[in-house]
Amino acid sequence: MHTGVERRLIFIRISNVIINKPFDMFSISALREPEFLVDMDIHNLKILNFQDLPQSTGWGKVPTPAF
Repeated sequence: MHTGVERRLIFIRISNVIINKPFDMFSISALREPEFLVDMDIHNLKILNFQDLPQSTGWGKVPTPAF
């Protein structure tokens, strides 16, 4: 049993845009494809789970929503 705080980190690949500045990653035309996820105990710096994600996962190629 872990005693820290668990967080899920999802890593994505960004394409269809030239990234010159950090905010270019949020371009409407950018394609975001999930690569893998990591569940991590952030206080103890322990990886609890690692999983490859298929391109068809949930939001697949859906653009980042605007608020």
